[in-house]
Amino acid sequence: MKNDIFDKMTKAEVVSWINSKYFTKPKMSEVLFIRWQIEDKRVLDEDRALCEEFEAIRADPTRKNEYADHFKRCEKNRKAFDRCYKLYARIGVVRKNEIGGANK
Repeated sequence: MKNDIFDKMTKAEVVSWINSKYFTKPKMSEVLFIRWQIEDKRVLDEDRALCEEFEAIRADPTRKNEYADHFKRCEKNRKAFDRCYKLYARIGVVRKNEIGGANK
C-alpha cells in the first residue's frame, strides 16, 4: 500500500473525511482489530529480525558474547507476542458483548 492517499493526509484531514463519509461510529471491536493488526505486524517484523540476527551471531564465532543481549530482546518480544494475543482475545470478548448488547 505504498503511496496510499491516507499516508499523505494529516490526522485532522483523515478524521474530517471519515466524519463526512460515514454515518455510523466504528465498533470498539473494529478499533481493537486495527490495533491488533498493527501490533501483530510490528511484533512479527521484530521476530523476523531477531531470527536473522541469531543466525548471524551463530555463524560468527567472534560474536558469541552477543547471545545474552539477543536473548533479552527475544524475551521482550515474547512479552509483546503475549500482549498481542491478549489484545486479540479481547476483540472476541468485545465483539460478543456488542452482539449481545444489540439483541437487548
